[in-house]
Amino acid sequence: MEKRRVWVHEINLKRKREGEYHTLMDIPEKEEHSDRFHMYFRMKKEEFEYLPNLLKERIKKIDTRFRQAISTKERLAICLR
Repeated sequence: MEKRRVWVHEINLKRKREGEYHTLMDIPEKEEHSDRFHMYFRMKKEEFEYLPNLLKERIKKIDTRFRQAISTKERLAICLR
């Protein structure tokens, strides 16, 4: 029997809920811990927020009916890490 290929791997299906980016960026307390943000990304939160707007046209991807694209902020965070 031939093994069926999947379009989106099961690990990636959990990215919004359990991924590193979303667990770091979607917490309500992140504003209280700006020093940890700086330690993680080596820049201030304001600088990080500015960059996706500057780079959006170069790094954005579009959603398809098969899968949701990774956001520009998440792509930037992955690159910086």
